[in-house]
Amino acid sequence: MSDRRARILRELNRIDGATPGRQTAIGKHLRMAENPFRFLRGAAQLFYADLADGVLELPGALTGAVPMTTVLGDCHISNFGFMTEEGSHGDEVIFAPNDFDDACIGHAAWDLLRYCSSLFLAADFVAGVNQGRYQPPGDDWPAADAANANHARRAAGAFIKAYIRQLHRLQSDPEQLQTALTNFKKGHVLAKPLAKARRRAAGGRDFNRKSALA
Repeated sequence: MSDRRARILRELNRIDGATPGRQTAIGKHLRMAENPFRFLRGAAQLFYADLADGVLELPGALTGAVPMTTVLGDCHISNFGFMTEEGSHGDEVIFAPNDFDDACIGHAAWDLLRYCSSLFLAADFVAGVNQGRYQPPGDDWPAADAANANHARRAAGAFIKAYIRQLHRLQSDPEQLQTALTNFKKGHVLAKPLAKARRRAAGGRDFNRKSALA
């Protein structure tokens, strides 16, 4: 067994209490084996082990003089979505990170690297499904143009630029920390999902029929 394979098995067993390929393997590992994108989602511990061992490297400028902060810990595109936020104005649907099991104090660059990595693996997944390399996640998989590495590069660049812009806003107005994305213009890729989420939120017409909470 190669050192790399042994390391992967050891890290998965350390967190999941089961080793892939043996009788103790669990459904999670079977899903992770379906494609690299699923593997990334299910193996955050390996990502950090690789950072610690130097298998993955970040520029020193991003981890040296930069102070640590709160990080999502498992930052990838499937861990963002719509949720309702209770506040002084009642329940409001916001778009934000929605999985904090691995949140901790760390380098912001950890989240940036993991998120951008997920963009490339998501593009590979979409292309792979359309090419028959991977199984679709459901029977209602849309017949869409395949994403590619160029799309992922553009998305990663846009994400980093938006992140930097928000840092500048926070410098001049710390209250920006209390804001969230609550609206998307017609035609935006998230406009229809937002409308669907609002219908399922408390007070929406689909709340009683389709809300998990109801």
